[in-house]
Amino acid sequence: MAAHPDAGAACQAYCTCMATNCPGETFAPQGCLTECNAGTKWDLPCRMNMCSLVPAQPANDHCTHAAGRVQCLDTP
Repeated sequence: MAAHPDAGAACQAYCTCMATNCPGETFAPQGCLTECNAGTKWDLPCRMNMCSLVPAQPANDHCTHAAGRVQCLDTP
């Protein structure tokens, strides 16, 4: 990811999507917004894309990817 998107708006959209589409995913200990805003190396566009795919493809493990596991990994 070349430049980190505006974490405020991007994290708000991401956390709203995760709460709606992937409520089983947790962001400990402070919660999604705090973790997202601190996750400056997150591949947030990839995570958001995976989260948005959940309603259309619920059996494709997109929540795991949206949470940054297996795919949408942190960038160096």
